[in-house]
Amino acid sequence: MMQLATLSKRIGLTARTRKSVPFVLKGVSLTDPGCRRSNNEDAIALTLADPPTRQQSNLAILADGMGGHAAGEIASQLTVETISKVFSNSLISSASDLHKVCQRANANVWKMSQENAQYVGMGTTCTALAVHHQKMFFVHVGDSRLYQQRKGELQQLSEDHTLQSELMKSKREEAMQVNPNILSRALGIQPTVEFQVVPSVKVSIGDRFLLCSDGLHDLVDDDELGDLLSIPDINLAVESMLSLARYRGGHDNISLIILVATSI
Repeated sequence: MMQLATLSKRIGLTARTRKSVPFVLKGVSLTDPGCRRSNNEDAIALTLADPPTRQQSNLAILADGMGGHAAGEIASQLTVETISKVFSNSLISSASDLHKVCQRANANVWKMSQENAQYVGMGTTCTALAVHHQKMFFVHVGDSRLYQQRKGELQQLSEDHTLQSELMKSKREEAMQVNPNILSRALGIQPTVEFQVVPSVKVSIGDRFLLCSDGLHDLVDDDELGDLLSIPDINLAVESMLSLARYRGGHDNISLIILVATSI
């Protein structure tokens, strides 16, 4: 069953004039098992504080688990729970803060996999985005994705940590013959993991951000995602993306989060 949550928070954006331009940050999250799987190994969380009583940042997390039996589901859920718990009890105001929390999540998943034979080898992707005051920053590993759309132009901000992507970077001819879903990095499969850490991305009124699992971007290409992300009603946008992925087979779990900065 899909989850749908819409929240908003008033924050400030520093313009070139150095005047604070207020905007409302709205978000919608959705996760669905897809058409072929009985369980959902994806986990998501969206928290947009309102009002900002503790100068708290806003947080969106998407994790796509991997592993036999229920292990993938355990890995993704533990990751989201670890990050969300720290977020609820302390201030995450920088990419460094968020990176430390994600490393803690990695340690927790790794520890559980070593203590339980049925969880050996489990892991998960992790894309965690935070907005604090005028800054958006994120930490990422795996093949889930983060996109930014500005003035109709869609840009992928996250890197794909897949074997195919690594071979393409080194211009290896066999890159296109490799299964595109084989991860080169994931959270929880080693004691430590190298994350992509982006310390600051400018946010402007009208910007939209999309976090999604490969259950969506495998079946809906970037041009189509850009068109659907442009739909003014973000509830309709997420429902349209889900419907298209399911129409095309929905072979995997499908999860997405949309954030939009709108004028008051």
